[in-house]
Amino acid sequence: MIQSIEIKDFRGIREGKLEDLSPLTVLVGPNGCGKSTILDALLIAASPNCAARVEEVAQRHARLALAQRWFVWRGTEGKEAVVRVQTAHGQSRAVGLHAKNGGSLTVRDLGVQGPAGETKANRRGSAGGGMFGGGESKNWLPEIRLINTGVRGGKVHLHKLFTAAVVELRRDEAIGIFKDAITDVRSVEILTDEEGNPVVHANYDDRSVPVELCGDGAYALLRICLEIASSPGGVVLLEEPEVHQHPGAIYRSALAIRAAARRKIQIVLTTHSLELIDYLLSDATDADLNKLSVFRLNLKEGTLVSHRLSGPDVVRARHEIEDDLR
Repeated sequence: MIQSIEIKDFRGIREGKLEDLSPLTVLVGPNGCGKSTILDALLIAASPNCAARVEEVAQRHARLALAQRWFVWRGTEGKEAVVRVQTAHGQSRAVGLHAKNGGSLTVRDLGVQGPAGETKANRRGSAGGGMFGGGESKNWLPEIRLINTGVRGGKVHLHKLFTAAVVELRRDEAIGIFKDAITDVRSVEILTDEEGNPVVHANYDDRSVPVELCGDGAYALLRICLEIASSPGGVVLLEEPEVHQHPGAIYRSALAIRAAARRKIQIVLTTHSLELIDYLLSDATDADLNKLSVFRLNLKEGTLVSHRLSGPDVVRARHEIEDDLR
């Protein structure tokens, strides 16, 4: 599990640190306060192959020309951004992103250090014109993935997530949550289209429709459920899981998120939804609350300012959190 993240000169954060991340960590705050930047930084620094993740982050911001240049504070040539994460077991890993002339980027894996400070890896890769390279640090965290339900398609095709959920023996859990929200769906299965390509369908009493055509909210909910159900462990990053969703679907998403935290998947999510936080709190056990933390974030001249609330404190500070979200 990731215990802390420290950022220097990465994207819009000149400096900042979050400590004591919990199994279920929620990031809230106004637009432009650094929430998405923190998810990007976690994805890069906590992944065994940091260079590949830099490319993934660049694709997330592909609407911006030479997006990799802006990974460094204010796009300053010659400056290096550094992101460091530390696990609950005392391992730490740092990644450096050095902006070069012409908008290219050098990615430096600064290595994984154990609790005693020994370095286990030190690799370098380079990036330019959208192409990234480099090695990977082994013996690091298990899988880390980022789910952005606001983007159609996603990194992994829906039918592959469905299959992975079957392999993990959690298909019924995922589909059950989906059907509870989309009550007229009778079943979900993989069919093939006219060209033999696998397509996930939602079956109703009188029709069968590709889930892609069931509406943005239904698609987002099913993707969240399958992404979480198919994960064998590690860390899942969720960006605004409430996007496109009706309150009933947000409630079901909260159930899926809480179930993942119970089976030792670390969830770090951003949200603008007070409803989602309320649903995470509703019917929560003491054990659930002890797994939860909420970070109220803001940026002051590039410095990340944060205030951490533990699960029980979130209940008492709900009105303060509402101010951040409203």
